[in-house]
Amino acid sequence: METITLNLRESVFNNEAEAKMYVTKDEEIEPVLYVFSIPMLTFSWSAHDETDLDSFYPVSVFGDQQKDQKLLIEMKHALELLSEDLAIVKSV
Repeated sequence: METITLNLRESVFNNEAEAKMYVTKDEEIEPVLYVFSIPMLTFSWSAHDETDLDSFYPVSVFGDQQKDQKLLIEMKHALELLSEDLAIVKSV
């Protein structure tokens, strides 16, 4: 398993709040599962890939459509980062 941390302060909260999102990639199960967690909000979500994230919207985490959309962008970005890391490891 691999976990990354993304700071959401600027990208989602426009410097109004401090929040970090932890994303864990669990490769011990098939298909691979990504778990997204924002402890400050007592929020968690799981997805197998970016297609699963499309079902995230129109879930409203913040009651603010713009922040919810920004969060979805960050979630997709985390998937990209974890996939890139996997590609780097495999190419070595």
